[in-house]
Amino acid sequence: MSNDPSFIDRVLDGSVLTFEIDNFVRTWHEGDSLKELHEFLGFTEEEYDLWVDSPDFLELIIYSRVSQTPLAEIANDNFMEKDRVAARADEVWVVDRLKQWILKHSS
Repeated sequence: MSNDPSFIDRVLDGSVLTFEIDNFVRTWHEGDSLKELHEFLGFTEEEYDLWVDSPDFLELIIYSRVSQTPLAEIANDNFMEKDRVAARADEVWVVDRLKQWILKHSS
């Protein structure tokens, strides 16, 4: 199983959709992989940290990979855009989470 493509690899090649990540996590828990979960999924530690904190940001991680743009830059751009529309109550927590992650990774 160690040579199998990761979740991220499969998303990037179009063979799975992002919502299927739970299946990969379940496979890792039920299997005998020697890899840590972030490695099994194909995340860098930075990407994994963002995903664990806010699974809704998986699309940012994928966009970062596809565009070959650093995740911090993608997150910051997304934060600036969402901050402009944060007056909507359902977006406030998204903006706050992203801001916290950016501050944590800007040092």
